[in-house]
Amino acid sequence: MLVVWSRLGFLGVLIPIILSVIALMITDGMYGKNHFSPNTVFGVCFILSSPVIWFFGKKLNAGGERKLIDPKTNETVVIKEKHTIFWMPLEYFSIPVILLGIFWLYA
Repeated sequence: MLVVWSRLGFLGVLIPIILSVIALMITDGMYGKNHFSPNTVFGVCFILSSPVIWFFGKKLNAGGERKLIDPKTNETVVIKEKHTIFWMPLEYFSIPVILLGIFWLYA
């Protein structure tokens, strides 16, 4: 599988997976192995991590804009740090994450 990201965009995949694995270990430890279906745990964790990705992406992509002027041509160049995953801004990646979580709940 090919994952394409820029800057901190990889967190869009990492946050829900790490949260799901930790939650699965906690639920298995507290209630016994397979008390909750792994699909249910992963579905709930992906749905809960979606707002985290949205707000984290909005915060990261909000700042960091610089305007530079080329001395030879007097053109303005805008440099902005973009945090993307699969060529979309990090905050919009929360939509596929929540859809995947809903899919896992009903699979």
